[in-house]
Amino acid sequence: APRRSGSCAARADELGAREALACLLERVSGRLGALVAAWDAAGFVHGVMNTDNMALVPTTIDLNVYGFLDATDPSWTPNHIDEGHRYAQGRQAQMAAWNLARLADALRGRGPEAGA
Repeated sequence: APRRSGSCAARADELGAREALACLLERVSGRLGALVAAWDAAGFVHGVMNTDNMALVPTTIDLNVYGFLDATDPSWTPNHIDEGHRYAQGRQAQMAAWNLARLADALRGRGPEAGA
């Protein structure tokens, strides 16, 4: 679908509930993608990218485990207990996408509370 201008909240009255949530997800996805791209450009690796450490207003939170790289190393993780390298530098975009999919599930009412 083509991107629309204006905030989702400002257009809430003209959008149905489903479209408003889709608009929100689209905006959050774009902003999170830009944030993760900025991390990559700076060599920043967030060591704990689970869903409770992501925000709708893409900010970087829970910085107990993080690191910076001088050169790209897709398998490097600053998290010493991340033996499977789930949060490695080369997987940050994939983890962001996974987190966004969980947000989409929740917006569709398919989260843990719904028994999904």
